[in-house]
Amino acid sequence: MLDPKLNEKLRRTVSIPVRYFELARPVRFCDSPPPLPYTLTLMWEQVFPSLGENISRDKKRGYTPIPVTLESLTQTLQKLYGFEADTSSNKGFPKKNGLRLPLRTLDSLRMAHRGDHCGILCH
Repeated sequence: MLDPKLNEKLRRTVSIPVRYFELARPVRFCDSPPPLPYTLTLMWEQVFPSLGENISRDKKRGYTPIPVTLESLTQTLQKLYGFEADTSSNKGFPKKNGLRLPLRTLDSLRMAHRGDHCGILCH
């Protein structure tokens, strides 16, 4: 840089406490996969109830069947609690592959079952 004073100002770092940053929405995922119980709790308590709001309870089955695909769940979680993929190097997170295990876990716990084209969550 030609201006030594400006050059020196740009070289100095200023620490800003995170409490001064305000996010537009609650970010709950970062680029590394979260623990399985965390993901399951977030999906079961926050995401699935909102997905099932306009679906009637199946009295015969005893639950509200919520159709979910891995793709739609990934997009929903990225939009609400992570980051959507963009044209930069950001591929979005949580990643689709990171949500396979939580869905399989719900299936193994009999809280969901796999359908023909998507999963059906029993909520």
